[in-house]
Amino acid sequence: MESDRIWPAIQEVLGRAHAAYSQNLEAGQLRYVRGDLCLRNLAVQYAGNQVQSVIMLDLDWAGIHGSHVYVADINPSIAPVTQRPASVQRGAVTLQKHDRETIWSENKAKVCEHFLDTDAS
Repeated sequence: MESDRIWPAIQEVLGRAHAAYSQNLEAGQLRYVRGDLCLRNLAVQYAGNQVQSVIMLDLDWAGIHGSHVYVADINPSIAPVTQRPASVQRGAVTLQKHDRETIWSENKAKVCEHFLDTDAS
């Protein structure tokens, strides 16, 4: 069933993003954080009616884990279904765990409905 493929595809793209490294002469290897991971910032590519891949969009909040901070006008809830973790507040340091907690707070049924126009059963 397609709904069983979209969730692992989202988890895979997040894992790849978190595993990405940047060479920095002062800090060595640095881990990336997405910063604003929600349904509206994900796009799904299909091959026919099969999920081919998930792409992250709007990377303006992306940065280095533990080094960047959230913007001053951050909204604690993201339409349509996401609730940011309580530790995600304006001026707070961006962490990879925030990305995981935000996307995991998504209701699987809502994710499937959003991308697949179907239910998660």
